[in-house]
Amino acid sequence: MLSAMSLWTIDFYQRRISPRKGLICTYRAVHGGTGCSGFVRQRIAETGVLRAMPAIAARFAACQEAAGNSKKRRGKGACDLAYGCCDTLVGVNDCAACSADACRLFSLFR
Repeated sequence: MLSAMSLWTIDFYQRRISPRKGLICTYRAVHGGTGCSGFVRQRIAETGVLRAMPAIAARFAACQEAAGNSKKRRGKGACDLAYGCCDTLVGVNDCAACSADACRLFSLFR
């Protein structure tokens, strides 16, 4: 029951919330492969919520590290996919992965 509810929640996030953010997972941007939500969904589907927790915690730690490293590069001409390409330090044209919609959305949270 817990696994089914978790998978439904992840599916909802992936279909309804994530596409509207306009940004991609920093782990995916740095390392390639699937984003964190896809990784979590796959692990839960394979092993269940409780057994997946150590792998999920390790993935989130790796994603946080990637985001921290990305944040350190800000202002040096590097695109910051996790925090938006549209801040005052990085121009929109510096990053092909950021859409105009992503920039508008990001500007709402400044």
